[in-house]
Amino acid sequence: MDSIIFGYFVFLIFMIIITIVCRYGIRERRRNRVNHISLGMSESKMLKIMGRRYNKSLLKNNRVKYEWRYSNGVSTGTSYRGVSVRKYSGVSKVYIYCKNGRVEEVRPYNI
Repeated sequence: MDSIIFGYFVFLIFMIIITIVCRYGIRERRRNRVNHISLGMSESKMLKIMGRRYNKSLLKNNRVKYEWRYSNGVSTGTSYRGVSVRKYSGVSKVYIYCKNGRVEEVRPYNI
């Protein structure tokens, strides 16, 4: 019986270590993506580096804003008067502004 409990304890510690290592690796990959973006880079090259899941907004003066959001923490769902509400703990964001097909500004938050 003690060996089973010890086995579960070792497994739990192993899973905690794997989770920590994976989270660190994911954050580092995000930082590396953002670090490879440079001002003046073409919009298409920037999109290849950053990936597909983004929000795009058309702004004044021929500017385009791209936004990436990453959840670093736990997402919890609650209900308020029948409407589902999501709260995120620790969200990272990256805003990249382009003008005339070129990267004009990069704003990372919590990356």
